[in-house]
Amino acid sequence: MSENEQKPVVPVPPVAPVLKGSAGRKEVSQTTIAIRQVCAWVTIISAAVFAFIAILAVWQVFGDITGDVVGRALGSLFIIGFASGVIAVVSSLLNDNRN
Repeated sequence: MSENEQKPVVPVPPVAPVLKGSAGRKEVSQTTIAIRQVCAWVTIISAAVFAFIAILAVWQVFGDITGDVVGRALGSLFIIGFASGVIAVVSSLLNDNRN
């Protein structure tokens, strides 16, 4: 290849798309934010109650049914956490911004 024959430089496209501002973001209503906060608090409080029940179970407060009590409390925690998650996701999907 001679000095006069040059190849054009082809720019490499970026790996990730460049986001510009908040044009792609949707505004979230205050109701959706309140629902998400309530769901988070319900999950946190139920986890704290489960931790208290587990601590009481370590001290054998429940007697012979300790395993049953802890198992039911853990199951209830999973159900409450799952329901809170579903409600938080559905509330954001049902967000209505037609003002």
